[in-house]
Amino acid sequence: MFTFKTVFVFCVFYILVKMCRSAMRTLQAEQIFDNNIVLDNLLAEYGHSSSALCSVVCQQENCECFGFNSVTQMCRVHAFCTPNNTLVEESGWKYYRSRAKSAARCPIGWDHYGNSCYLFSKDTQPWNSSLDSCASVGASLVAIESQTEETFIQNRLRHEFASFMWWLGGTDQFTSNQTWYWVQTEQKINSGYTDWYRTEPDRPGQQHCLAMRKDLNYQWCDDYCPELHGYICEITLGDLDLIG
Repeated sequence: MFTFKTVFVFCVFYILVKMCRSAMRTLQAEQIFDNNIVLDNLLAEYGHSSSALCSVVCQQENCECFGFNSVTQMCRVHAFCTPNNTLVEESGWKYYRSRAKSAARCPIGWDHYGNSCYLFSKDTQPWNSSLDSCASVGASLVAIESQTEETFIQNRLRHEFASFMWWLGGTDQFTSNQTWYWVQTEQKINSGYTDWYRTEPDRPGQQHCLAMRKDLNYQWCDDYCPELHGYICEITLGDLDLIG
């Protein structure tokens, strides 16, 4: 015979399971943080027995991502996580990002990663026109400044898009000494992260615009700026807040 207490406990357990399943369906794993602990943007830290329970806490704290350590059974809830966060190696940690929270911060049709939103074009244009198209929506041609950012972009291109080449936001056409720089940040490309294909740039003084090529495994190359390629726009969440 069931007592009121037994029924109550069963109901609480059932509701908790439903909440956990619902929360976990809205998450995506962030493998770049595996076996690392993120130090920045921490909202709270709890002891929990599963990542599902941790995901419920994340929803309650209105977080964008959380980490769960299966060894220590600790949960760390963060306002947001980016590839530029401070990481410390510690085994057992896995991080998850809220798809719903991330998507809500970017315009419809854009992809969220780190601290930016990205738009992958459905048309092809010359480099200068691509730059204008991005500017018309408050963005710029993408500046790839880390390996993790590039891996995100390459994975999207490999699995979901057919264009052979894609314009990036790098050029040397406005400099007299053939110095490549990002138009978004005005930073010299070769002073930071780069991923030129081994034979690129191969036509200095002739090809002035930066692109990714499918047959080069989406590494970087120079190309003639009037060529028609797909293009990738980027806007930071901070700039998006200012526009909104």
